[in-house]
Amino acid sequence: EAARHSVALAETARARLLPIPAPCPILARSPVVQSATLGHVLSCDAAILIGDVAPAGPIIERIRERVNHITTVPADLATIRAARLAMKQNDSCDPIAALLHAHPRIAAILSTTRPFELIEQWHQLAAEAQRRCRLSVLSLPDLRAFGNLRGALEVITWQTGLSCASGGVDFADGAPRPCAGATSLISRNAIDLVVDTGLHPSPLAADIQRIRLGPELDPHAEVSFVTPGLSPGLAARVMRFDGVILWLCDDPSSGAAIPDPAAAILARMTESP
Repeated sequence: EAARHSVALAETARARLLPIPAPCPILARSPVVQSATLGHVLSCDAAILIGDVAPAGPIIERIRERVNHITTVPADLATIRAARLAMKQNDSCDPIAALLHAHPRIAAILSTTRPFELIEQWHQLAAEAQRRCRLSVLSLPDLRAFGNLRGALEVITWQTGLSCASGGVDFADGAPRPCAGATSLISRNAIDLVVDTGLHPSPLAADIQRIRLGPELDPHAEVSFVTPGLSPGLAARVMRFDGVILWLCDDPSSGAAIPDPAAAILARMTESP
């Protein structure tokens, strides 16, 4: 809801939408995607942890509770390329290929911070292995930084038809068009005022004026509204990292849920002359 009002505000003000931090390119660039939801992973017979996935600790703990067979492999291209070759040659000596031969439903789990080429290689392996087993890939975010990033990016795409995977969206001439990312625009002194609605304050230069909407008061902003962010009980929806949309409240139609103050403030800013 807040992201939708942010799009409307940017369009009304002929401004730019700039996601910070930059999203993972797998959301828009991968030509082959065999993605899993968290529910699918929890029903798998086995899971492959690719490198360190500690930043998504609570999710990994839940997976360890539910999945019986968990194997950890290095997060490098040599490992995944060897596994793809072994699958093509029907060679079960490779440890990953042996796992794919032994279990019918498997999840490959890695961090969104991994290089794009590595993530793409795992999706390619999942696509090639479908005749033998159901292998799918779950990319875990760093929960401390990403918040509802995927939900915001999806809303921007639904509203504008553009992806923010490589930059932002510019409404300068009325129609949404791709533009450079926040880092590039800040370095060129191309930003005069920021309406900052992220979970954490954006790292901006001291001379850029800012209106801040967030869980904590921002002493560096000209105007700062304290809003609850991703708090349980709000009549608002979020998109989980695996694409599942969830309500933050139990029953949004009951009238007991609290409207999202951030969405209300953005709506008033859009309506102001």
